[in-house]
Amino acid sequence: MKSHAVQAESTAPATPTLITVSILVLCVAIVMLSFVVLVISTQREFGVFGWNVGADGTTIISVSPGLPAANAGIRPGDVIEFATLPLTGRVNLEVPEAVAVGDELSVNVLRDGHRRSVTLRAAPQVGSQYATVAAFVSGVLVSALGIWLVLLRPSRMTWGFLAIGVAVSASSLAYPWSTPQIFFITSVSLLVDNALLFAGLLIFVSRFPGDNPSGWHRTLDQAAIPIGLAYLALAVYYGADILVGSAPPPYAVGLIADYIFPAFVGIVALVALALSLLEARGSARQRLLPVMSTFALYVALNAGSIVANSLYTNPIANAVIPILAALSLVLFAIAVTYGTIRHRVIDVGFVASRTLVYTILTAMLVGVFALIDFFIGTWLARSQLAFIVEIVAAVSIGFSLNTMHGRVDLFVDSVLFRRRHLAEKRLARVARMLPHAPSIDFVDETLSVDPESALELSSSAVFRRQSDGTFRRRFAVGWDGSTDSIEPSDHLVVLLQAELEPLRLSDVRWPRADIPTGLHQPLLAVPIVIRHELAAIALYGGHVGGEALDPDEIRSLRELAVPAGAAYDHLEAETLRQQLEELRESNAELRRDRDAQIGALDIVRQQMTAIDALVRQRADAG
Repeated sequence: MKSHAVQAESTAPATPTLITVSILVLCVAIVMLSFVVLVISTQREFGVFGWNVGADGTTIISVSPGLPAANAGIRPGDVIEFATLPLTGRVNLEVPEAVAVGDELSVNVLRDGHRRSVTLRAAPQVGSQYATVAAFVSGVLVSALGIWLVLLRPSRMTWGFLAIGVAVSASSLAYPWSTPQIFFITSVSLLVDNALLFAGLLIFVSRFPGDNPSGWHRTLDQAAIPIGLAYLALAVYYGADILVGSAPPPYAVGLIADYIFPAFVGIVALVALALSLLEARGSARQRLLPVMSTFALYVALNAGSIVANSLYTNPIANAVIPILAALSLVLFAIAVTYGTIRHRVIDVGFVASRTLVYTILTAMLVGVFALIDFFIGTWLARSQLAFIVEIVAAVSIGFSLNTMHGRVDLFVDSVLFRRRHLAEKRLARVARMLPHAPSIDFVDETLSVDPESALELSSSAVFRRQSDGTFRRRFAVGWDGSTDSIEPSDHLVVLLQAELEPLRLSDVRWPRADIPTGLHQPLLAVPIVIRHELAAIALYGGHVGGEALDPDEIRSLRELAVPAGAAYDHLEAETLRQQLEELRESNAELRRDRDAQIGALDIVRQQMTAIDALVRQRADAG
């Protein structure tokens, strides 16, 4: 029977350098291409009429001072005559999509039974470009992180995470191109983006962080895609009615699409996050808190942005709230990245290695040098100084790298990999201590307890060889009720004796039904060797979060096994020496006893001789 821990290992293969480099190249390509599209998009100047309607589609509920609607005398409570509106008016009134600055719109306004006609000229929408840029950047960051997670471990949760980033970045790019003339294309794109955002958001929060939902979370996970499709169907009907209808869409449809649906998704997501946080225990709660809080902030601000955009036309509010929502999404991406690298918040079965970090740093330095080359080539293109400046810059960067190497190592280890750095230091300290162990039992306990504590493992056990060849369990954590001995003919013992190297138990056949299962199931067997002979076996489970041991951790455990073998050898030799000393002392004592007994026997013989002489004298006298 496969346990959860083994499944986590088998579904999260190690990431080769080729895949890592491919991920980096893909992310850089996405960022560069999107940046070009964004620059082109932001050249369009957004326009706004400065009004907003209620869910009935015709009643003005807010008017922003200083904008065309307010300047034309339109007030909250006025009713727009929908049937006489051109396409530009219907689209802008209902959705409200951006129009170009200077676009004119003639509308009939009803107030207290009186009709009057006004012509509005769209004014610039202050701050809209900044909101678009912020949303785009945050979406690209989340998309890049989502691609990384999906390629490392494709799962429903990581795909949901990627869907959030894609939806945010795609909608931010589609919005600047939204005009009445291409309303159908852009509206379909925006509607699909919103449906994708809702579905991805609900999938992620229902499965985060363990990707194994149960109970209420499982129900939410199963309902996520149908909820997204329901919103899409509702929104498509809403948009189609705007295009071809002679009256605004039904009040209930607008109310649900504009207010109820976004609020419902936001509240459900926040409840799911709160329940996940409450279910976490101990240090796991502290590790999840940054990710939970930043994501909850994004959900709240995003829902607020949707509602504010539907209720108000104030340009400051409609720009500031989306910018804050985008910044919260960036904070969420940073929290997920930091938590995945340092605390394994998301179980991808992989913790970014130093190779990945140095690859990123190298790519950044290459990018810096490319920028230097570009600007120097642009500014000094007609000067002979360009070549000289490039040489000086390259040499300076080379010397600075050589000087900064130690500092970069320290930064990478102590900041990005602080948890692993501390665990490696602790295990290295234990390795230095083992040769001075006072007893074999001390070595057994150290091999089990210290790795389990330093690496936060779910289980550990040490089986030491006895005089009859059987390996007896001497110390264990998480092995209650399991076997306490392994026979010398066991399949694992034979393999370890042949390999004398750590073995992943998922890669070998070890048909045992009497070992821990589930989270406590052992995943790694480390041999303790004395003079090419198997002296003990250390068995380690995965991490308490369910993920398997990575290569760096296996290396640390293997390096711990070497001094452990030396300690066993030393202590066994010391035990033999003590036994030999005891035998020598016992032999000397026996010799002393023998000499004393011989001396006593001589005295007895002398006394017997004297007695015999005395008896003969008395017999002669008688």
